[in-house]
Amino acid sequence: MKIAVASSGLGHVARGIETWARDTAVALSQFSIEGGVFREDDPGHVSQPADGPVKVTLFCAAPLPCLASEAQHLDVRVLPCLKRGDWLTRLLVRAAPGFTWRWGWKSEYDMEQRSFWRHLWPVLRDEQFDILHVQDPLLADLCRRYRACGKLKTKEILAHGTEESAQFLARFPYVQHLAPWHLEETIKALR
Repeated sequence: MKIAVASSGLGHVARGIETWARDTAVALSQFSIEGGVFREDDPGHVSQPADGPVKVTLFCAAPLPCLASEAQHLDVRVLPCLKRGDWLTRLLVRAAPGFTWRWGWKSEYDMEQRSFWRHLWPVLRDEQFDILHVQDPLLADLCRRYRACGKLKTKEILAHGTEESAQFLARFPYVQHLAPWHLEETIKALR
């Protein structure tokens, strides 16, 4: 099983999403070294993987030099992208016509995620990753869309720790609620 954990801001932004991606990838890589896998029929039970080892790769937008000591077996890859706050990203966002907000071209964060995805999805496809675990909502949605139209086989897990609506979350077969109240609010909204 091949798991990709990705964050378009990791390496150049310090927020919860980036910390989550780093910590999740490190924990999964340490777990995979121990040879454990959670069973779908009994999530509390850990067993040996039937189809070989679990390989975890962390995709980020800038080098992470301080990570080497705590994650020796974690594959870390830097993908180029437009970074929010950079002069080029600001220029492109300002130059985009007003109606392009629908596609995320009027937001520096969305522009960053789209440019990161441009480099991430061919890697996911070519190296046949099974799972993409992200907290960036646009990355998860792009993965879902590419899978739906047959461009990718990777399944996405959206770690919900921001303020996406219940309607947005309903698009995904796998959502990890990072706070109990997110789960409670989503259940209320979907009733």
